[in-house]
Amino acid sequence: GVSVIEPYEGWQRFRPRILEFLEIARASNLIERVERFSIKAINLIPSTSGQQLDLLNLRLEIGGIRAPETGFHFRTELNDKAFSRIIEIQPNTQIQFTTSKTTTGLLLSLDCVKILTNEDFWSAYATAINDVHNQLKELFFGLITQKTLESLEPSYE
Repeated sequence: GVSVIEPYEGWQRFRPRILEFLEIARASNLIERVERFSIKAINLIPSTSGQQLDLLNLRLEIGGIRAPETGFHFRTELNDKAFSRIIEIQPNTQIQFTTSKTTTGLLLSLDCVKILTNEDFWSAYATAINDVHNQLKELFFGLITQKTLESLEPSYE
């Protein structure tokens, strides 16, 4: 696997690292057939408010009552023939990136899995990872609100 810890420098910089890793894996001849692969993004949206679920395009009620954030953990899968998209949400998460920096916020973990049936992964992996990345990106931007996006102060390539 290939991973990056904050700050994420964008797909144009991260993608070559993935391709380099895959070239090494392919050249090793240790992997005969790829049946599935994924790209996973674990995001912590900084927030100390008591309404962290409002950062998402998500509304959950249990018996007509808004889902409480205390002890809340949500996991679901959105599947079709080509992809399995796994979504995990957990408010009030604390992550310590370094010994001196702790961040609190909404954990939004997204995993997009591509199931390969009869496809030859090695003949088209550069395109395949782009397809999975695009699915993951679409999922992320569909889940966060416009206000949340603006609060993250994104920069685009």
